[in-house]
Amino acid sequence: MNRKKIRSKAITAAFLVLLALLPAGAVPLPVGERGGGLAAPPDPRQERTFHPFPGGLEAENGHIRVEVSAWGMRFTPYLEGVPRPEAALGFRLLEVRRGDALLYVAPPEGVPPQRQERPDRAGYARSDRLVEVYQALDFAVEQSFLFPQALPGEGDLVLTGLLSTTLRPEAEGQVGQARFPLEGGVEAFYGPAVVRDDAGRESPVELHLVGNEVRLVVPGAWLEEAAYPVVVDPLLGVETNVTAEPHEQVTPAVATSDLSDDNKRFLAVWADDRLGNWDI
Repeated sequence: MNRKKIRSKAITAAFLVLLALLPAGAVPLPVGERGGGLAAPPDPRQERTFHPFPGGLEAENGHIRVEVSAWGMRFTPYLEGVPRPEAALGFRLLEVRRGDALLYVAPPEGVPPQRQERPDRAGYARSDRLVEVYQALDFAVEQSFLFPQALPGEGDLVLTGLLSTTLRPEAEGQVGQARFPLEGGVEAFYGPAVVRDDAGRESPVELHLVGNEVRLVVPGAWLEEAAYPVVVDPLLGVETNVTAEPHEQVTPAVATSDLSDDNKRFLAVWADDRLGNWDI
């Protein structure tokens, strides 16, 4: 169904400068002008600070809570100001491979990787070829997999993760984006995802949800032309449906109160075509 939706807050931005999150010996992300690629800084009004908690780091802003540990990530949305642990989404990276080359496999429990952190983001160096990073935004979480150096192997790059939740998916075998209905028109989502390189090239990433397993697939042909570092960049969070009817509510826009105020108010407007070309 082609439903029209408005995210609680639009989140676009080329990914972060992750200098402090690179493992030892990795090629640092550029700070100069490299075609508008990975050097674009985040919007500071959207950042949410991480703090230590037993076993990892967490960020909380009254809209979401994000917990990042050696195991993976847990995202808990707030509905009407109340945390909803039953609506949480968890993610654990299981495996990364390119063709026949195995680049990463999750270690046994109790073998922690090297934690990397900055105040506005948290992550783990999964290997010398991969850093998994999270940035907490107002209503969503920016998840990023950073590959600082050219990858061995040939063919597609496939990242496989475990998506743990008690929520039932909107449909089985979802492609492009995984959606989980909550209540009152609210849905949790994982994806879509894009891949970006240091030259500013960007491409959609295939996303497949099969059971609780999510696969992100970067085409091998795109990687052959990539300028490293490369970032695979999914988004997860919650959003509210404007309507369940297709092709009737169009051209949405959102206005907010002062972005420095944590108690934001939002005004959503759209064109409604049910009885003709009317604006509301």
